[in-house]
Amino acid sequence: DGAWVKGLLVEPDGATNLNINSSTIFVGDASVAQDAVSPTGDVTAWTVSYSGGIKGYTYSSPISFVSGTTYTFSTYFKEGTSTQNVATLLYGTYFGGGGNTTIEYDTDNLTTTVTGGATIVGSGVSDEGGGWFRLWTAATATGTGSANQQYTRLAAADDGKNHILWGGQVEEGYAPTSYIPTSGASVTRGAETTTIPA
Repeated sequence: DGAWVKGLLVEPDGATNLNINSSTIFVGDASVAQDAVSPTGDVTAWTVSYSGGIKGYTYSSPISFVSGTTYTFSTYFKEGTSTQNVATLLYGTYFGGGGNTTIEYDTDNLTTTVTGGATIVGSGVSDEGGGWFRLWTAATATGTGSANQQYTRLAAADDGKNHILWGGQVEEGYAPTSYIPTSGASVTRGAETTTIPA
């Protein structure tokens, strides 16, 4: 039914979502509306609609990158009426390779394709159920500075269609941890404990 399955997930404490506005998206040349049901069942996911041309859109949160540090970018994605792939866009200014690097996510085959010379540590697509996928890329910064978590549509053949995003996250280290919601400030996951009755 698309609802998350409840269970025990134990993760290392200390993971921080550096995206301080994980539930806010802005775009310059497409339209967005926070009107879609998220994986948790709340109406907090964003419908991104296209009207012409290749589109880029970002989570509204500049991230301060430090050269030599590995960062993992992730978001939840649902096709909506669109069937086109999307990609993470990494600026060459901060991730090297002689220009911008794109990491394309194929949700049909659960594969990724990297174009560009950034130092990519890993990337992937996981099927989260209910039509939702988690897209992620880990890359090592080659410069120090600030930029947004940006995604882009790779072609212009989907006018009048849309897809859905939710849960933007950027964290230090390799591979994504579970989603840490933020609203105006970064959030660090605390230590997790379990108790077994005697």
